[in-house]
Amino acid sequence: MARVADIITIASRMSGISEHAIKGDRRWRHYSAIRCAIYQVARDNQHSYPQMARALNRRDHSSALSVLRHRKLYETLFPQLPAFCEALSLYAAQLPAFVADTDWTPPVSFALRRPARRRMARLTEWGLAA
Repeated sequence: MARVADIITIASRMSGISEHAIKGDRRWRHYSAIRCAIYQVARDNQHSYPQMARALNRRDHSSALSVLRHRKLYETLFPQLPAFCEALSLYAAQLPAFVADTDWTPPVSFALRRPARRRMARLTEWGLAA
């Protein structure tokens, strides 16, 4: 079972976004999508919601619940998110603990980009964006 800190490190190296930014308080959608993937993989690895929230510097477990509740929205905004989650889960299962202390780099990287304004307007019109 992978530690939440290791899952965060793997997600950071896969996405090219720093761990500090992932754990930070910015609410940009592509950061939130990566957090959603981290929560999903951590939940699949039997971690508790408070444990996940503490690892990502969130206030309490309700943050994790809220992000996981909106997972379909993130999958709509970022079509590559399910593949990112699957790859993150595979790496988390295969890599040893304390991966942050190694120089491991993923053979595949993902670029989760922010959606275009036109697409956001369309999703808002359809009632899929908050």
